[in-house]
This record gives sequence, structure tokens and C-alpha cells, in this order.
Amino acid sequence: MTDANIFIDLINLTLVSHFFELSLEIHTTLDVLNELYSHQQEVILAYNSAKKISIHNLTEEQLSEMQEYANTRQLSDADKSVIYIAHKINAMVLSSDGPARKFAKSKKLETHGLLWLFDELVNNKVISQPLACSKINELLGSNRRYREDLILAAEFNQRLKDWNNN
Repeated sequence: MTDANIFIDLINLTLVSHFFELSLEIHTTLDVLNELYSHQQEVILAYNSAKKISIHNLTEEQLSEMQEYANTRQLSDADKSVIYIAHKINAMVLSSDGPARKFAKSKKLETHGLLWLFDELVNNKVISQPLACSKINELLGSNRRYREDLILAAEFNQRLKDWNNN
């Protein structure tokens, strides 16, 4: 289950096509799609048309269950929907949102972020280490959230160091 932040970052970094090359069964929700700008929605909907992503539209009953399952004000309904569906279909949560990741982990869901995704892209030889370094530098230069999170920035910088030395 993928959240809006992951899609936004991948689209901005022009890595979305590479993401869909990974051997992952990719799911999201209509709530997440609705958080995207129209040009971003078009990108994701193209992959939906190609049957490379499943977009879940929650029923009224599921929305009610979701609110009970994810009874917290810290998360948007889109984040709740990702975590709820991940729970229902036994999927991992792929999110860059700290509170969403923390909540998903509290529900015992496997949870990963953009750093893990870079590792997967490189380890599966979908992108080269030099391209990964270039995209990480682009990300750190354009996205304050990654730059200012000292732990995450240190992890990204470690990847830069490791991948630049190979």
C-alpha cells in the first residue's frame, strides 16, 4: 500500500516508471489518488490502466471500519485508508509520512519509506548506483523534510558514500 508522498516524490524525481518495474504488487486507495494534483493522478491512472496498480475505493462499511481501526486524529483519511487496506490485504505500507509509519508499525504492519525504495531499486538493478546518487542529491536539494530529518539525512548520506565508492 503506497501513500501520496511516495508517489509525489517518485513523480518529482522521474522514478515512477522504475518503481513499477520492481516485483511488487502495488496498491493504493482512491483517497490517496485524490490527494495528488491532476497531472500526478494521470501518471498513476496510466499504470492503473496497464493493470500495474490496484486502486481501492472504500465502501461506506469499510470507511466506518477504517475509522474504528485507525482511531487517531494524527492521520489524514488517506493515510488511514492506506493503513486500513494494508491490514485487510496483509500488505506492507510504503510511506514517507512519519506519523503514518509510526501508526502502521504500532499495528504490526511491515512499513518502509523512500530510503528502502532506493535500496530496492539499486539492489534489483532497476537503477544504477550513480543514478540513485544523482536522484538522492536531487531529493535532498529540493525537499527540506528529508534534509532536516537528521536520522534520515544521515541514512541517505551513507547511501551516497557507499554507492559513490563502488
